[in-house]
Formats: sequence, C-alpha cells, structure tokens
Amino acid sequence: MRLKTGNNKRIRYNIPTYKKVYSVYQYHRNKYSSIFKKIQALALKYDESIFYKTSPYRVLDICYKRDKKGHLQHLGDEKQIFRYKALENVLKEIADYILIAYEIMPCADVLNYLYKRTHLIIYDENQAELLETIGKPITIRLKTHITLLKCLHAGMEIENAVQIARAKCNVDFIKS
Repeated sequence: MRLKTGNNKRIRYNIPTYKKVYSVYQYHRNKYSSIFKKIQALALKYDESIFYKTSPYRVLDICYKRDKKGHLQHLGDEKQIFRYKALENVLKEIADYILIAYEIMPCADVLNYLYKRTHLIIYDENQAELLETIGKPITIRLKTHITLLKCLHAGMEIENAVQIARAKCNVDFIKS
C-alpha cells in the first residue's frame, strides 16, 4: 500500500521493498531484491512484523555467488584496506625522523645518495618508503616500515635499519 505525501512529492511505502546490507562478497542483487519483494507482499497481506523480523543477512546467505568449490567469491577489495591510513602515518613518521634526527637538508644530492645506498625514497619531504615495497600487499608494506621505524627509533643508522627491516620482512634489494 502506498502513501501519498502531496502532489509532486515522493511516494513512500508502508513497508519498504528491501533492506540494506553490507557484504564483502559478491551476491545476486536481483535475487535478493525479488526475495524481499515477496517478503513485502507477505507482510502487507498478513502482518508488518514479518518484514521487520526478517534478517537481511539470512536472505543474503541464499544469494551469495559461489565458485566451483562452493566458496564465497570476494568482491576483490583488499582485506586490510583500512590499514592504508596507518601506513601513510608510518611513512610520514619515517620521513620526519630521517629529516629531523639526521638533519638532512632535502636537497637532490643528499636524497639521491640515500636512494642509491638504501632504495629509500622520500616523497615531497613528508613520506619515506622503500622502493621494493611499493607494489607489495599492504601487510608486507606496513610490517616492513614499522620495523624500519622501530630500528630508527632504537638509534640505528639508516643503512643498518633498512637492512634489518628488509631481512625481517623478506624484502630483497633490487639493484637498478
């Protein structure tokens, strides 16, 4: 049953046609929608509580896309995507520490020398990252740079700290 709220205003239903859900797995949206339309029809016919008592995630379990082995198909988002902000903070902390503690002036010659020895890149004076970690998964990047930051805070020289971080996290030095 529809409720009219005026001549040119939006038409609303007493009972919605679906419930919003969040999932990191692929699902058949048309199937999900059609199931909730049937639930809406039942709720309109018998009792509104049918709709409100129905768990959208139980309906979603029926609608998931599965591979040949029966496993759920992931949407493709990186599982630890929420850690990018933490990585940015660690990279910024490394750059700040190197520039301040070692009193390195951000000139091209000094940064070029540092890059040739360690493959440590300093972006715009506010982030420092190892070249070989750029294409790696977020977990490896974060572990490597946290290890590097801990070594720097422990008072190690930049080259030694980079070597230890590479060794602990299995990041090889690629000669260019």
